[in-house]
Amino acid sequence: MRAGTGVWTRITDGEARRVCAALVELNVSTDSLRRRMRPAPSDLAGVPVPNSLRARRRGLLR
Repeated sequence: MRAGTGVWTRITDGEARRVCAALVELNVSTDSLRRRMRPAPSDLAGVPVPNSLRARRRGLLR
């Protein structure tokens, strides 16, 4: 995220702030979703999730 890297030089301050706000919003929403789902993590949309996949997802989220 240094100024020297090509992508970041093209992003304006307002855009960067908007992206940060969106990321924070996304992070908060996923956190609340996770809290809501904690009682039954196995049935996402009624589909049983295999233990290995659930463990992998939990590892990624934590």
